[in-house]
Amino acid sequence: LFPEICNLLTDVKFVIVVRDPRDTIVSILDVARRQEEQGGDTNLMRMAESIEQLATYYNWHYADLTGASNDIFDSRRIVVRYEDIVQNTDSVIDELAAFTGLPLRGFDAAAGWRTLVDFNDPDLINEPFHSVLRGKPLSANRIGRYADHLTRDEIAIVEHECARMMKAYGYEFGGQQ
Repeated sequence: LFPEICNLLTDVKFVIVVRDPRDTIVSILDVARRQEEQGGDTNLMRMAESIEQLATYYNWHYADLTGASNDIFDSRRIVVRYEDIVQNTDSVIDELAAFTGLPLRGFDAAAGWRTLVDFNDPDLINEPFHSVLRGKPLSANRIGRYADHLTRDEIAIVEHECARMMKAYGYEFGGQQ
């Protein structure tokens, strides 16, 4: 809905984070597994039975970003890759500061998140979408997980189905970082 919001709110800028679809799908599979362990019966669990469906689900989330151009939206958005945020933090922070006009120089990637949410709350920890990285310093340990969690055939399916997005945001094919 970002392009529509952009047309309604004229003073808004958008920071959009994309993530390697192969790693994203591994994370979705983790969530579906936790949902199943908790006795759930969810659409995500059903989608997890098919890598093609998960790739379609991933593409759906980014459809407006890789679709037709919208000059107004394009001029008011920046897209950063998750991998660049955690591996090249200072340059991404500089880019975000320049784009937003916010004073981000004091950002400390080694510090945990400062938020009102208690990331140690047992209810939050047991929630299927919980990540062990919530509230923690930036970490690259989730980058490239797909190589250990997806088969070669599954990686090939994701790369084929998500090729447009991968090309648009500079992700390499062939299971390489």
